[in-house]
Amino acid sequence: MSRERYVNTSLAKALKILDLFDNERRELSLSDLARGLGLRPGSIYPIVYTLWRHGYLDRHPDTKRYRLGLKILVQAGYILSGLDLREQARPVLRRLVKELGGSATLSVLGNEEVIFIEEETSSPMIRTHLIGQRAPIHLTASGKVFLAFVDSLNPKALEEAPAGITEELEEIRTQGYAVEAEEFQSHAFTVAAPVRDFRGEVVAALAISVPKGKAKAKKKLAEAVLAAASEVSQALGFRPKR
Repeated sequence: MSRERYVNTSLAKALKILDLFDNERRELSLSDLARGLGLRPGSIYPIVYTLWRHGYLDRHPDTKRYRLGLKILVQAGYILSGLDLREQARPVLRRLVKELGGSATLSVLGNEEVIFIEEETSSPMIRTHLIGQRAPIHLTASGKVFLAFVDSLNPKALEEAPAGITEELEEIRTQGYAVEAEEFQSHAFTVAAPVRDFRGEVVAALAISVPKGKAKAKKKLAEAVLAAASEVSQALGFRPKR
């Protein structure tokens, strides 16, 4: 038997109304909402009115157009406050090293340094014990990710970086990932990509390190790291622009 019979049609319409709003359609009239649902304005007005009364929609007093209400932000805050970056990343890192070997790390930015907050390895024998360690921002693939994508980074961090890194950062922004060959870890080749939160801001870097002999598999490593970073980003609420 179909489970569709359990769907509350009025509630489903209310949810569809909320889904009509996005970055391009921040304010919509009652007619716009009705058109989006393929219904008459009069038939959805009680639902729209209820959403407004409960704070899920706001209504401009002059234009009479609706937009998402602050209640949406409050509810989203409850969800986001319960998201833990490490918890979201851990199974992704584990899967990454199972597929590619080596070690995978998650790092954040602190005082113009890279701080490693999570690590998974394909074997206990190669664990590098990076959790809690700090590294110069310009020596790691993860650090280069922060240099390339964090606009609020202190310009002094760039001034202290080696000559020629400006061109490298442009390349990182274009391709979406950074690489490091034995700059921080000897005999290792590392690829890192940015992790973004629900606002689109880079909050972490996800990286995979393999023996330098595997550097020739750069394309495969990059694709895997980009996919892993995207998965964690989406778990944090990030939605790429269409």
